[in-house]
Amino acid sequence: AIALAEVLEEDNRPLEAYSTYEEAIQLVRPSLKVASGLPEEPKASESSKAKPPTVLNHRERKCTVAIALKLGEIAEQHNLSATDEEKWLSYAVSEVMRILQEDHANAGSPPPKPKDKEDNIIELPLPGWVSLSKTEMATPMERLASFYRRQGKYECVR
Repeated sequence: AIALAEVLEEDNRPLEAYSTYEEAIQLVRPSLKVASGLPEEPKASESSKAKPPTVLNHRERKCTVAIALKLGEIAEQHNLSATDEEKWLSYAVSEVMRILQEDHANAGSPPPKPKDKEDNIIELPLPGWVSLSKTEMATPMERLASFYRRQGKYECVR
């Protein structure tokens, strides 16, 4: 989905790319509802039927942050809903904070052993912007602060 969305962007079809990125992030984070703008908890009847949530590894979680940043970027560049832009940037900041907190908590522990590939899944190469370096982990906070400045919400920037 990421590769397809990137092709759509290069083909100057940003709204289609935006929808494809949304679908990609919702495949791994289904609680991020597009229509409502806010994550929702599954209802009791849905949770008994639903599959257990997928546990993402460190790389996959960073990938969701990068996709959320891309969604925020497209929303800004193409004057989409400020609510959507804020939602994606806020998600990126929240996820980065959780990742950094876990990194700090696991600082003395050896890194987890890589899992064997299940079902012989072939991983496609992803664009460079998808993998965030340690220094790029601050990017979501910078983008969200910039968003709040543009919106005139200076109390959120301090």
